[in-house]
Amino acid sequence: MSLVRVPNKYKKFVRNSRATTFVYKDKDIAIRVIKDIKHLRLIRKLKIAYSTSANISNIKYDEKIAKSLCDVVIASEPLRVNKPSSIFLLAKTKIKKLR
Repeated sequence: MSLVRVPNKYKKFVRNSRATTFVYKDKDIAIRVIKDIKHLRLIRKLKIAYSTSANISNIKYDEKIAKSLCDVVIASEPLRVNKPSSIFLLAKTKIKKLR
């Protein structure tokens, strides 16, 4: 896996974002900025982690389906439906909102 850098003109936007995913390099890699201390502690313990959505796009969330699609569930609270996060495609010279 190669490392990616946030283009300088978007660093402040990325740092100040909440519930936002940034997609890089023609959608080959995406990051989500973590500001919640519980999640940060988990990431530090794991050293490296990845995740994916455990639901089907454009279909109402169903916990049974989500659990059947994933390998591991790590939850300190009951699972709940939240507003979908924003998704931006980030390039060196432009940013485009995907959702």
